[in-house]
Amino acid sequence: ATPSVAAESVVKNSQALLERFGSLEKALRDHLVDRMEASFHHLRYETRLLTAPSRQIGHFSNQVHHLTIRLRQAIRRSMEIRRGHGSQRLQDLARLNPLERLRVLRERLSALSASLPQKGAELITRRRALLQSEISRLDILSPLNILGRGYSITRKFPSLKVVRQASETSPDDRLEIILHQGKIIAKVEGRLDQGDSNQTERP
Repeated sequence: ATPSVAAESVVKNSQALLERFGSLEKALRDHLVDRMEASFHHLRYETRLLTAPSRQIGHFSNQVHHLTIRLRQAIRRSMEIRRGHGSQRLQDLARLNPLERLRVLRERLSALSASLPQKGAELITRRRALLQSEISRLDILSPLNILGRGYSITRKFPSLKVVRQASETSPDDRLEIILHQGKIIAKVEGRLDQGDSNQTERP
């Protein structure tokens, strides 16, 4: 139905195969041992029936006994190798198992979640310092700060256009003068343009 179900099924089948291998190994070993022991007993019986070639039969009996031991050892080594291969396959399947991968991802997520508050606090501190620096820069450039040093902003009525030089005004113009605290509404009585020092233009 899903890759997770398939992986679980494969792991279960592999475990069942290992158990089956173990059962077959034991059955095969027991069967071979029984056969060898039966043959050994049969040879001993035949040896007792024979009188002349007793030495030769005894030699063959010893050979059978040694071969039986070697066969047991070979079977044991073969099954250990197969069992090792089966265990390796199970480990490979476990690494590919979506559930195992999900467990690893959950551990990584938990580690990241644990470090998140500290990282967040550090980020907030850096942002706060940057914001304070920007506020300080804006405060220096703020018109209100400039007005606090004795400067003012002059605008014409009714357009509220900022007056930057005397030539932009005419007699009887109404002006709004913005100070650090409050405003003044004034009327132009005359002006002194740039370059003029002693004369004031009047209506």
